[in-house]
Amino acid sequence: MMLDTPATIAITGNGPIGLEAALYARFLGYQVILVGETSLADMLATGDSIELDMRLSDLSSTLGRAALAAHDEQQPISLDTSLLSCQEWYESYLGPLSRTDLLADQQKWQVTLESITPSEKGLLLAAGDSDESLEVDAVIDGREQSLPVDRVYQLPEVRLQGLTPDSLEGAFRGGLSAIRELFALLGGRQDLDLYNSVGHLPGADDST
Repeated sequence: MMLDTPATIAITGNGPIGLEAALYARFLGYQVILVGETSLADMLATGDSIELDMRLSDLSSTLGRAALAAHDEQQPISLDTSLLSCQEWYESYLGPLSRTDLLADQQKWQVTLESITPSEKGLLLAAGDSDESLEVDAVIDGREQSLPVDRVYQLPEVRLQGLTPDSLEGAFRGGLSAIRELFALLGGRQDLDLYNSVGHLPGADDST
């Protein structure tokens, strides 16, 4: 089903792939609401025991690097930045990415999501620990248990428990591929690859 802009997409889970999906959506003109009871920083803390020995180029996207470069032109992006832990991944890339202009002003709903049901205007999200609810046009669900509801789309989130550095990079790259395919579907196109199309932007592939 196509989803025209402007439309509002709720993204659940608050993980690295959810954040990358939010950025992709914002580049395309969608509004985004990030939904989840656990912050990205807290989620990544569960992977602190993983010794990464990786570089920024391994665990970032061209879109993310372009967004960081546009947000702060005085802070150069280095693909060789060392990432020795999940905390360094957050401090060097994911945290700054969440504070870029495209994402910082998007709504965040920090609740336990109990249900997603069809409504007159789209989908109604209900919080499990309050009477709060939220109405959106679509949901991208990064949780392990996705709901079989129209306009709810599944994305594989990075699960940190038991991962090795190689499997972490594979999970991250697989998530980026799934994002590209999902937004091509939502746009009614065979292919919609923002990761390739922004490669020429400052910061996207720079090693300075």
